[in-house]
Amino acid sequence: MQTVSSDHESNTTSIGVIKLRVGVPKKDGFAQFVKVVWNSRENKYNNVSGYCMDIFNAVVKNLTFKVSLQIEPYVNESKHSAGTYDSLVRQVPVKYDVVVGDISIVADRSQFVDFTLPYTESGVRMLVPIQHGRHQTMWIFVKPFSWQLWLSILIINMLIGSVILIMERNVHTLPDDRQEERSLFKKQLSAMTILWFPISQAVLPERQVVAKNCSRFVLMVWLLLAFVLMQSYTANLTSILTLDKMQPSFFSVNDLRKGDHYVGYQAGSFVYDLLVKQFKFSPLKLKAYSNISSYNNALKLGSQRGGVTAIFDEVPYLNVFLRRFRSNYIIAGPTYRTDGFGFAFPLNSNLVSHFSRAILNVTQNHELMNKIEKKYFGKSIEELQQQSSEMSSISPSLTFHSFAGLFLITGISTLLALFVSETLFFWKKTISMVKKYFLHSPSSTKTHIHPSDLESTQKTDQADQPSFN
Repeated sequence: MQTVSSDHESNTTSIGVIKLRVGVPKKDGFAQFVKVVWNSRENKYNNVSGYCMDIFNAVVKNLTFKVSLQIEPYVNESKHSAGTYDSLVRQVPVKYDVVVGDISIVADRSQFVDFTLPYTESGVRMLVPIQHGRHQTMWIFVKPFSWQLWLSILIINMLIGSVILIMERNVHTLPDDRQEERSLFKKQLSAMTILWFPISQAVLPERQVVAKNCSRFVLMVWLLLAFVLMQSYTANLTSILTLDKMQPSFFSVNDLRKGDHYVGYQAGSFVYDLLVKQFKFSPLKLKAYSNISSYNNALKLGSQRGGVTAIFDEVPYLNVFLRRFRSNYIIAGPTYRTDGFGFAFPLNSNLVSHFSRAILNVTQNHELMNKIEKKYFGKSIEELQQQSSEMSSISPSLTFHSFAGLFLITGISTLLALFVSETLFFWKKTISMVKKYFLHSPSSTKTHIHPSDLESTQKTDQADQPSFN
């Protein structure tokens, strides 16, 4: 086993050339990751390329010591793959010093080798055909809004109705010249009708329905919110009724098990053990495939005609598949986490730490990573994953989050109007009580008459009396 010695005093790695026997898998499909080319004239493999090899070469360039590589594909005498990835990993350190390729970091393999840090994210997901068509039911009219949004509308409606009821409870204090208007308010506003009052105003608004300016302000804010909600509801309902929605034909592993369907996986992948041990699929219901074309053909046929209903594989492979057949298939269901691709070294090898640090330098160089990814995939892996997640997470229902800002503005405005209304009412009531107190006080009811005024009043009364002469 090759080792690297370190000079702790100078914190530098001793200069020397480390010779590494590099084992790489030979794949029949997904050549974007690892491609081994046999040269029949020279009777040797003269070219090993792919995304994983470019990452490995970039990592080697970032090492603090020199490395000499001897690349040896894992093949048999007939120049075909000598076995599965698990068997390849077990060739370390007997045959190889490091294994490079699309080697997933899983617990079972870690018993035989030490892995570096992953250089790509991964995870296992389900690939199924897209189901076209509109599935309309008698309850389709509630589909434009999610249940959280319907509940939020009901709550904000009750809040506005209650606030208006509180503010309009004092309409009996209106002056006498507005008696007709006062009786109208008293008739329309009550504890029984206030819950549907805001909805009635949104559908058939009336101008003289409330007396106070604060109540009119609350209704104006509510009508703005109701207008946006109604327009959004109409647009989304139209979309649901007219557009052809693309949905997965199956949504979960349970659906596949209950229907007794066949499922596929990539030949030689650890996904087989995942399907049998964790997902509890019968081995008789599993079929292995090796390339993109076989995936497509199997899914086209379906379980009833000798194919499969779904394909389970790691996300990087599925993203490559969707780049070619995006219009017919979709990624569905949850992501079953794995730790991604890594390089496999012998147990307790101190080269793991050096290569892991170099991997961090490479993966954090976004310009270099995007260049390598676009070289083999046409787009960066992040762009492929984002497009796949957008297709698989299409939801026709608008959520509360879409209108959270409007609900917040409406709530704050309503509570502010209630505060202003109650404050003004309190001060008006206080001033009215003070005025009544002074008007009815004893000092204001006493009348002081001057004697001269009394004498002139008596003379006036005598003059007004009729004469009988």
